[in-house]
Amino acid sequence: MIKVRNIFYYFLVSSVLFFIACNKPESIELDFLNSDWILSKGVDTFTLIAKPLSKDTIVTYSTAAKSSSMVVGILDDPMFGHSKSEFNTQIHFTPEKDKMYLNNVDSVVLSLRYDTSTFYGLSQEPISLEVYKIDDALNYTQTYYNNSTLKLGKKIGEKLNFIPNKKDSLYIKQDTNLVRLFPQLRIQLDKNEFISTLNSLPDTALQSLDTFVQLYGGISLRPVGNTKGMLGFLPENADSKITIFYSPNDSTHLQFSFNMGADAVKFTTYETDRKNTAAKKYETGEISPDSLIFIQAFNGPEAEIIIPYSNSWDGKFLNYAVLDFTVASLPMDDISHFYPSRLFTVNDLTAGYDGEVKDCYRAKGNSKFISIFNDYRLFFGGTITNETNNGNTTRHYKMNITEHFRVSQRQKKDIRIRVSSYFKNETADRTILYGPKHSLYPAKLRLTFSE
Repeated sequence: MIKVRNIFYYFLVSSVLFFIACNKPESIELDFLNSDWILSKGVDTFTLIAKPLSKDTIVTYSTAAKSSSMVVGILDDPMFGHSKSEFNTQIHFTPEKDKMYLNNVDSVVLSLRYDTSTFYGLSQEPISLEVYKIDDALNYTQTYYNNSTLKLGKKIGEKLNFIPNKKDSLYIKQDTNLVRLFPQLRIQLDKNEFISTLNSLPDTALQSLDTFVQLYGGISLRPVGNTKGMLGFLPENADSKITIFYSPNDSTHLQFSFNMGADAVKFTTYETDRKNTAAKKYETGEISPDSLIFIQAFNGPEAEIIIPYSNSWDGKFLNYAVLDFTVASLPMDDISHFYPSRLFTVNDLTAGYDGEVKDCYRAKGNSKFISIFNDYRLFFGGTITNETNNGNTTRHYKMNITEHFRVSQRQKKDIRIRVSSYFKNETADRTILYGPKHSLYPAKLRLTFSE
């Protein structure tokens, strides 16, 4: 009888502990991976504290951080100042025994597929770009930064004062076939300089890719002149390559290509100068983050948001916690050319490292098509949404931080997070938001509790 009672008691205690454990915030898993949070009304909390954040040095390539889209050009943004971005990459190839592509060369062409979603500034005005050989060997185990310096060799190509066409396709004739190419930049390289450099390499360099990348660092694409826009490129696309067109004989026309695929080391180097701008005044405190918040890609400013713990959260079951920022409407802000951020992310600043909050991490992990971020936006948000009240339409960034909030609620700790552009190295986007003490559109945390 005693044994039976002990077993019953053990079962009862275990069941209670299991029930409690299952109701801990961090134990509730997929409940919040839905899109209902965007419609939640809740109670607005105005006790947010905003602070400017900025980093001079940003990682633009490492084995753990690689970018698929690159921007090249120059911006002079009246609100955020001067920015200049350059693209550097190895060139890879498939070694072949036949080296006929080094003889009877007709032309050498660099082609780069446009990422038409990431054109910024006055990209419909003339742009000038130059191509240089990189003399330094790029190492895939090395970390590169926005201010990394590279030793450049000779200029091997240029395209000056052109207006990019991101809408129309290009047709070229290959043998007797007309081939359609998607919107792309094409620059004719100096064939004599390019081929003579390849001919100067030992035979082993053209038989082994590992040897080749040690002897031929790659190429660098750099904006020059009166360029006032930035162009987006997709170097890993099959259309992005250096093609050698050659004629083994009078009747045969062949080609050989170097690619910039997923295994090639590639990164941007960029510089920004926000001197005498509103963004700089935000960083120095001359413009209070209580009023306006400035967020920029590259190594531009970001925002730290502090949400002090409140006793009013105790004993309540949270349905949703949603950050809500209103995009500022300022007369000097030209958003027709200098676009607001496509996507925000939120990082935790209380865990001893700067990692994504659980809501971002899980939204990304459960997205079926992460390349287009459809599910990510549904689960977490971070993109612009329109909201109309009394005939007045405002634009908002709303972000679902429900799981992150529940952990802080249980631990009775302040929330400290970083709000920044998700595509920090891949875009030139920037945003101005109203701060937490703006008179009309304060940044807020919207909480929805169960009754």
